[in-house]
Amino acid sequence: MNRIRLQDDSIHVWLAHTDRLPSESRLASALTASEYARAENFRFPHDRTRFLRRREFLRGVLARYTGVVPDRLRFDCSEYGRPFLLGLDAVESVSFSTSHSDGLAAVCVGRSPLVGIDIEKEVDTVCLADEASMVLTPAEIAAVEQQADAVRPGVFLRFWTCKEAIVKAIGRGLSLPLDEIEIVDIESDCPRVCRIAEEYGPSSQWRLRRFTPAPGYAGAIAVKAESMEIEFRTWSPEDHVLACVSSDNCYSH
Repeated sequence: MNRIRLQDDSIHVWLAHTDRLPSESRLASALTASEYARAENFRFPHDRTRFLRRREFLRGVLARYTGVVPDRLRFDCSEYGRPFLLGLDAVESVSFSTSHSDGLAAVCVGRSPLVGIDIEKEVDTVCLADEASMVLTPAEIAAVEQQADAVRPGVFLRFWTCKEAIVKAIGRGLSLPLDEIEIVDIESDCPRVCRIAEEYGPSSQWRLRRFTPAPGYAGAIAVKAESMEIEFRTWSPEDHVLACVSSDNCYSH
């Protein structure tokens, strides 16, 4: 299995429509009993299926960068729930972040230890009055309110995805309030962080990139680095079917 080599400033973003991925694939055998048990926590069958496809997708992607076959990849979580890979040396290991919304899933892979991604499906209406005060700073609320009513939900979602990506990169979960992060130039593809807690700063070291992962979705990538070069890739049903899972069936891509 040939490995994909990442440069220090490279960020690779993989996208997959989980409902289009086949249920019968080698990757299903790479999942652990714990992952199957977690799937059972979902009430509805289609949510269980989507969870399993996302786990297969994650293992398939990370195998391409680590050189470790999917069924041998091991994960753990930090105190705040951020996942990371276990048992890999500096050459093999990568940082990653995941996100999903409805039937779309994303995996972001990089060398920087602080990398995060968030994708969200757009909705027709958003209760801005309730959400904005918990998520946005006064300046950001003003930036939303100066927009026409029809576009306010979209602008709010841009702020939301950028902040969620930062929080995921830091790995502190809900312990880091979103209104303690301030973002400017939200209309740009590359907004700027102008305020963040000192322990995660300085703000000038953070890089943001907004993107459209699929029609009807919004997304953002955050990384703490001097620069970032982003490459978008699609995980296809063929990738899923032909994935190398164990040392017994590996081949060169």
